[in-house]
Amino acid sequence: MAQIIPAGKYYIRCAAFTDRVAEVYEAVPEPNIPIVGFPLDKQPEEQWHVETIPGQALQVIRSELTTPDDRPLYWAEPVVRAMPEPVVVNLFPMRFSIEPAGKVGNVETYRVHDPSRDLVATLLDGDEMAQIFLAKWRGDNTQKWFFESA
Repeated sequence: MAQIIPAGKYYIRCAAFTDRVAEVYEAVPEPNIPIVGFPLDKQPEEQWHVETIPGQALQVIRSELTTPDDRPLYWAEPVVRAMPEPVVVNLFPMRFSIEPAGKVGNVETYRVHDPSRDLVATLLDGDEMAQIFLAKWRGDNTQKWFFESA
């Protein structure tokens, strides 16, 4: 699939809970920290770089935060697997296909799809600090995301 989201820095907002953006929990710049939904306050822990993998139609999502020794943190799977599977920041990125998911209102949305397991990023709960998980595609707004320039 051709790249849809251009490389750049974004706030990633849930279409079901439009007051929630993807954020590194408590701004802790360490591996295996959950990514949660949180009200936008334009801090570095809410800023994500979409980067294209050369020669592939896949992207990685890198946090604006880095570890104390300046290593990048990416959207990834946890060190210890759990079900449903949470999305965390880690040193080794997951590869995603960021694909069109239709419009909500007049705004285009996208799904953050892990094609290796056919799972998508999902925010099931609008509560502050609700964790983002990977789940099978159902097509509802909890699995659709707005990518807004940061």
